[in-house]
Amino acid sequence: MIRFFKELGKAFFVGLLIFIILGLIQYATGDRIDSTEELLTRFFYNQLYSVVLYMTNAYLTMYLVSKYKLTLYKWKNLWKAILGGVVITVVTLFLLRFSVSVISVSYTHLRAHETVLDL
Repeated sequence: MIRFFKELGKAFFVGLLIFIILGLIQYATGDRIDSTEELLTRFFYNQLYSVVLYMTNAYLTMYLVSKYKLTLYKWKNLWKAILGGVVITVVTLFLLRFSVSVISVSYTHLRAHETVLDL
């Protein structure tokens, strides 16, 4: 369990670095953030993708290292690791995009149809 929280901390830190670098690039290209809500939304999505992708790939790497130990770097096992990493990443991205689009559509629909009840 301690290893999980160590990896989670590393994932959050990597996501934070990515967010800062992307923010600097966007600032340099003229993209401006108009509100705190927009900043927090971008940070949330950045962390969501960064942490989930980091954790899935980290656990794949830990599994492969424990299974193959020193033979991981032989071509046969290395190709398995690369293919596994690509498959895990693509599946994770698909699930994240699907989840985000469903939640976003549901939230947008909710905001569009909410009304104040007259009691």
